[in-house]
Amino acid sequence: MTRLTITPSSGPSLTVSIVNDQPVLTIVAEGPPALAIQTLGVQGPPGAAGPAGTSGMDGTPGPQGPAGADGAPGPQGPAGPAGADGAPGPQGIPGPAGAQGPKGDKGDKGDTGAIGPAGPQGDPGPAGAPGPQGPQGIQGPKGDAGDQGAPGPAGSGTPAQVFEALSGSGTYAVPAGAVMLHVVLISGGGGGGSGRVRADSTTAAGGGGGGGGGGRIEVWIPADTLGSEVAYSVGAGGAGGVARSATGNGAAGDAGGNTVFGDYNLAGARGGNPGTTSGGSGGLGGPCLGEIHSGGSAYTATGGAGSTGAGGAGLRGGLRPGGGGGGSGFGAGSMTYQFEQPGGMGSAILAGQINVTNSGGIGGASPRPGYGGDGGRSGAAYPSGEGASGQAGGYPGGGGGGGGAGTLPEVGGAGGAGGDGYLRVTAFF
Repeated sequence: MTRLTITPSSGPSLTVSIVNDQPVLTIVAEGPPALAIQTLGVQGPPGAAGPAGTSGMDGTPGPQGPAGADGAPGPQGPAGPAGADGAPGPQGIPGPAGAQGPKGDKGDKGDTGAIGPAGPQGDPGPAGAPGPQGPQGIQGPKGDAGDQGAPGPAGSGTPAQVFEALSGSGTYAVPAGAVMLHVVLISGGGGGGSGRVRADSTTAAGGGGGGGGGGRIEVWIPADTLGSEVAYSVGAGGAGGVARSATGNGAAGDAGGNTVFGDYNLAGARGGNPGTTSGGSGGLGGPCLGEIHSGGSAYTATGGAGSTGAGGAGLRGGLRPGGGGGGSGFGAGSMTYQFEQPGGMGSAILAGQINVTNSGGIGGASPRPGYGGDGGRSGAAYPSGEGASGQAGGYPGGGGGGGGAGTLPEVGGAGGAGGDGYLRVTAFF
């Protein structure tokens, strides 16, 4: 309760109280016992607002209240304009190689390109065959004289008569008064095999084998053991294998013909085998009696083997003809040029060259009558796909070279023909 008491200097005092939100006026008069009069007045209407009082002095600032909680995020504003392009970043590492695509159709044959630069030197290969015989050394001291031989038959003063047959057949008439006949027989050389032809470069194709060199023998025959006439025939060289124009193996070369004099029948050399996917083997040389080289082995005069790379060289024949070189070919996936290979040299002993493995024949004829010719050089395999033909064997009796392999649409090389045989009869009186 709120109470306001007003006491004037004279007269009754007034007291105003607020009870239950209602004003109560109490008047106390002076004198004996005061009479308290309580009157409950009706609340009057609010008075008009008094004029505003003057502002009081600013109070000291209160302490800062705690920060309010964060408001909810406002809506996202519109996108700003695109910025300028940044500088290119560094290049990433290359990704893995994709799978190989299917094989495309075969294109037209292009022109032969220029020969590229030589590649780096490869690792050393296996040891090669022994090289050619070195030059003859200084002559040694003279040996002791041998024992004297038995006296020969008395000569008649008649010069020796020489008969030669280069081909064909016929009858030899033994000269009257002849005492001894010296006979040299050389049989026909074998023909070289032709090279294989492949459809494309995905498979291998080998060259044909070289033909063997013809055989050679020489015999002494007492004239009185013969009749007045002796039949003879000279063996022809074997034909080379025909060139192949369709996919497949090559053809074998024919064997050389026999050379015959009376009861002496000297077999011809074998032909070279056809080129296959691995090359054809060379033909065997004909017989050669009594000839041994310094290493203790007989010369063989075998034709060189055909190959899917460079063919093998033909082997030497000593006094007889040499074998033909083996044809060159292609390995699977390869179109690399493979050179021709030489045939075996004939008449090697005449030049003092007695290494049985050496070769170098190029189809040359014998330097002296009665001795064998060179084997024919083989055919090369060209990057264009063409297989070159083998060279014919040298006269007499040289083996024909093997033909090189081919790739369609080109043809394979034909085998070279073997050299014809030879017969010589020398009558001594």
